[in-house]
Amino acid sequence: MKFVLLFIAWLSLSACSLLSRHTGEDWPRGLPPQEYYVDYYNQDPANKEAISLSQYLLWVRRLYLGWELYNSGWLELSGNLANTIEDTQQRELAKQKLATMGRIVSPEWAKHKKFSTIKTRHLIVWGNALNESPEHNEQLKIIDQVLADANLLITGKISAADIRADRYYVQKSFEDDFDESF
Repeated sequence: MKFVLLFIAWLSLSACSLLSRHTGEDWPRGLPPQEYYVDYYNQDPANKEAISLSQYLLWVRRLYLGWELYNSGWLELSGNLANTIEDTQQRELAKQKLATMGRIVSPEWAKHKKFSTIKTRHLIVWGNALNESPEHNEQLKIIDQVLADANLLITGKISAADIRADRYYVQKSFEDDFDESF
């Protein structure tokens, strides 16, 4: 019996070591558990053929932490946005919804571009809307709208083309910047 327990312990440590070798580093704090992403990755055989687990997990980390081409990641954006809400209960609610949004968007966006329903363009539109929301005191409204749209996009209930900047805020045209009295 002692041998069986030692063998199981050894297998568990080996599996953890193997997972660490896939990522090349320890899993960062503040992100959902790495196992969440490994499970998501393993559920998509076509994506598994197009992108390795280590590449997939790298894209998850980049979304959350940022990288050379985009310095601020989801953790920074969501933290900054939540901190614009004065009411403590509303701020905590926003943090929970933003964490949920990260868990929904990140595993889909990290897929190979051929298989992902969420593209970088969507992240930019959503990030801009979320960043603009404090100007209108609409943080929770926009968080809810982006969260709903992410779910609708992933489930195919709206198309990728539906995610545009004007879906969240009216966009100022180039001509709006000029006074016609000249």
